[in-house]
Amino acid sequence: ASGSDDKTIKLWDVGEQKLLRTLKGHEWLVNSVAFSNDGRMLASASEDKTVKLWETANGNLLKTLKKYSRGVFCVAFSPDNQWIASGGYNNELMLWDVAAGKHLDSLSGHKGNVSAVAFSRDGKTLVSAGQDKLIKIWDPATRKCLKTIAGSILFYTVALSPDAKSLAAAGYNQNALLWDPVDGKTSITLEAHNGVIHSIAFSPKGVMLATAGSDRTVRLWDALTGYAAQTLEGHQDEVLSVCFSPDGRWLASGSADRTVRLWNGPEAKQVAVLFDPAATDANQKAVSFHYTNEYGQVLTQTQPCGTPIPAGAVCTCNCVPGVYAAPVSAPPTTLTVPAGQICTCNKICTCIPIV
Repeated sequence: ASGSDDKTIKLWDVGEQKLLRTLKGHEWLVNSVAFSNDGRMLASASEDKTVKLWETANGNLLKTLKKYSRGVFCVAFSPDNQWIASGGYNNELMLWDVAAGKHLDSLSGHKGNVSAVAFSRDGKTLVSAGQDKLIKIWDPATRKCLKTIAGSILFYTVALSPDAKSLAAAGYNQNALLWDPVDGKTSITLEAHNGVIHSIAFSPKGVMLATAGSDRTVRLWDALTGYAAQTLEGHQDEVLSVCFSPDGRWLASGSADRTVRLWNGPEAKQVAVLFDPAATDANQKAVSFHYTNEYGQVLTQTQPCGTPIPAGAVCTCNCVPGVYAAPVSAPPTTLTVPAGQICTCNKICTCIPIV
């Protein structure tokens, strides 16, 4: 699932690399999306001051959660799907009852916008990170703050390792930091990106860490040693979000270039570009995976403007409406292109790789 500046949420079939449906209902940009643990629900957080719950099977809107005074930045389900945590402007961090669709409590302590939230795998710990340069560790059952970690940057993203023994966060500088959540001490500093880090995620087994940055790259790290394992390049604009599939097979990244890209987790190779030809100017701000057992080999993929076309690929290009002025007349054409050529703007090319 991906959320965007165009006020929509898109559900994708990972195996077929195609758009399943578009969810509409938010009145402003969507900042964050999260699946429930069983995959039956999706939560979305928006600048329209709401959190919405959706049924993934049919895209129906189940509930709209309202209590925020301004926009909502982040959202996360507890592992048992009973609670939702969400953070927003004005220090607002809230817990919600999923079944009832009601506000349970507001957790006080942050002194700035709450940018990110994450539950531990056992549901006994909730972590929040804010633009007040604070990370807070909570007991969601008692609503008590167990520890406050003071940082030196505005935090945009936070993640807990599967065993809850490591906490990773990053934000308004080039480095990602790992802490021991028990003593609050920094264990590893990753000299990660050439710019802001928007998103961070642990692999399902906790051995790898992925970061997404304004330098248009996704970077993979050994979560235990801090070793820089891979740099994934391909996005044409800053990368705003990243996450692993629950089985670790795939990595998804969402970018301001209006695409979600899929990477083979073990090999870190790009396998697909997810792009809605009907989209024109939407930034893919948030991505979230739900596991499926159906996976297919990539035979066809849609390439957005600005994407290098594979050597020998047969491409059919059609002009689509967008933020650029389309030619007066531009019938579909089929052509074979050399390596490195860029699909010109106003066109979406469906490319069949030579295998």
